[in-house]
Order: sequence, then structure tokens, then C-alpha cells
Amino acid sequence: MKQLFLVLLVVLGFTANVWALDCSNSAVRFPMSEIARKVQTNPEAADTLEGIHLFWIAWESYPESIELTRTALACLESQGVVEQFHIGNRVLWRGAR
Repeated sequence: MKQLFLVLLVVLGFTANVWALDCSNSAVRFPMSEIARKVQTNPEAADTLEGIHLFWIAWESYPESIELTRTALACLESQGVVEQFHIGNRVLWRGAR
């Protein structure tokens, strides 16, 4: 029972931290700036969430949570910097046109 409680505590704590991410969060601002720089320097660039997370963002060491990239893309989309489009069953992101 104690182990189940600890697992729930960890899961709920992680979920609460993910839900707390918004455009003003300092952890989100870094991937936002990296993505914006990429679409500015390479306007034809397009990739999936996973590709952007792994290849567009110059993380200092190992990549952070993909939720940071997902939130950064949503923030940039709301600002008109990037847009998503569908090819088959894949969602790709690119600079807004």
C-alpha cells in the first residue's frame, strides 16, 4: 500500500508540474527561442514534435521533457510564429505562412 501511495504521489506531482507550464515559464522560453530561431534562419524547415525536440533545440546535455517542446510550439502557434499541418497521419510544424 505504501508503494502504491508513493507511485501515485510521483505521478500526480509530475502531472501537476506539466500542467503548470505556460508561455511565461522560463523553462519554456528556451525551446521557444530555439524554435523561433530555426524557422527564421530556415523558413522551409518542417518537422514533427519529436524531430523538433531532438534536432532543432540545442539542449545543454540530454533533452528535457518533450512536454516543454509541446508547450513551446503551442505558445509560438498562438503568437503566429509557427503552424501545424498534417501529412497523412503525421503532424508537422513549420514557420507560419
